[in-house]
Order: sequence, then structure tokens, then C-alpha cells
Amino acid sequence: MMWITQPKIILASGSASRQAMLKNAGLVFDISLPDVDETALKQALPSENLALSLAKAKACAIKSVDANTYIIGADQTLWCNARYYSKANNLSDAARQLAELSGKRHRLQSAVSVAKHGQIVWSAVQEANLTMRVLSAHDIDQYLSIVGQEILSSVGCYQIEAQGITLFDKIEGDHFTIMGLPLLPLLRFLRT
Repeated sequence: MMWITQPKIILASGSASRQAMLKNAGLVFDISLPDVDETALKQALPSENLALSLAKAKACAIKSVDANTYIIGADQTLWCNARYYSKANNLSDAARQLAELSGKRHRLQSAVSVAKHGQIVWSAVQEANLTMRVLSAHDIDQYLSIVGQEILSSVGCYQIEAQGITLFDKIEGDHFTIMGLPLLPLLRFLRT
């Protein structure tokens, strides 16, 4: 589908799911990984707008000499009981996070920003609420043995597009937001 070919688009993300969403929507884009120290930003930025602040930083980190290039930056945060969760560092950390989320409702906040000439020209934030079913230690071990190291790239240590869906009792919110990108608002912006 070639309905969005101009202007040039660069995705400032290494996320396979974000790349797949944009490809499936028919966008033609390049990928450039932003040089952003997320750890330092997470410590310095206000927590409630963290996803948006990170998305903006990523979009502005990519420089383009082409005046007709839009840079897309995105990020996602997870909150449960007023606590922020980062991606797990290892499978033990993933098991601990899943145990903490077990039986609870948590909030995903996904943000996207578009920059042109190093300036943000548009942004959107969407939220979704997910309720994880009560998980036993066996449930968690079994899930992690199936998904393995790949789960370390996902905030919350699950992937709802795969077997992670079995961890939930209730999901409220847009599918693309849960996947880490407010895709429909982004497509509306790009069409204009």
C-alpha cells in the first residue's frame, strides 16, 4: 500500500513491534536508533509524563538534513499501584515483576512524538488498563520457559500478541496502545 510515501519518515526505534505496526499500515520508512540515555532521563524527568518525554527525546535525537523528513519517536511506560516498572534485566527479574503484577490492574501509557528539524511538531499519548489474572509461581516459571530471553524486550514482561495474552483476565484499551504505539492518531497526523 503506497498511500503514504511523502514526506520521508524515519522511525527512531529498534522495536520490532513498532516496526511491524508501521509496515502493516503501509508506511515506508527508514530506521535509526536514537542515542538517548534512557536511564538518566528516567531519573531526571517527571514520572507522570515519562512516556511522552522519552518519545520526544528519541524523536529529537535523530538529525536529518532533508527538510521534508519526519522523525517518529515512541515510548511506553507501565504503572502499578503508583510504581513505575522498567524492562526486566534478566529472567529472575522478569519472574519477580510478573509476581508483583499478578492479580492486579496496571496501566500502560504509550506516547508518540514527531519531530521535524529537531523540533516536535506533534505528539499523542494513550493509555490502556490491563488486569492480570492471579499467577502461581508455576504459571510464571512455565510462561518464562516458553518465551525465554525475548521477554526482556517488553515492559511488563509479557507480549499480548503471543502467549502473554493467557496471563490476563481483562484488557481495556486500544490494541496498538498496548503494543506500544498510538498508531491511529499517528496515521491521522501523517495523512494531514
